[in-house]
Amino acid sequence: DSHKGKAFNPTVKLNSAVANIICSIVFGDRFNYEDEKFVSLVTRVNENIQLLGSPMVQLYNALPLLRFLPGPHKRILSNTEQTIDFLTGFFRDNHQKLDENDLRSFIDAFMFRQQKESG
Repeated sequence: DSHKGKAFNPTVKLNSAVANIICSIVFGDRFNYEDEKFVSLVTRVNENIQLLGSPMVQLYNALPLLRFLPGPHKRILSNTEQTIDFLTGFFRDNHQKLDENDLRSFIDAFMFRQQKESG
């Protein structure tokens, strides 16, 4: 991206680079930086990290009875559910492609070992 000499926030680019390295180790694949699923995943994780530091979420953590009130804790739960759905779909797809002669990631190795131990 060309910012034409103007200031910009490198946080998203740096977080995306680090997330892509982690994904390549854990999942065995890198994502394109323009991939909607990847951008959405990084955005949700960043948003959750920011929200976890907010005073309302800290108050919610101290007093869980506040879960019925609207607030950022609802957004954190929603983001977490979406992330779990993403990971579940990824694991399901990866499980169908599992090849014991081509273990490309930690996930492949884990699923292969799980299959081997379960019979």
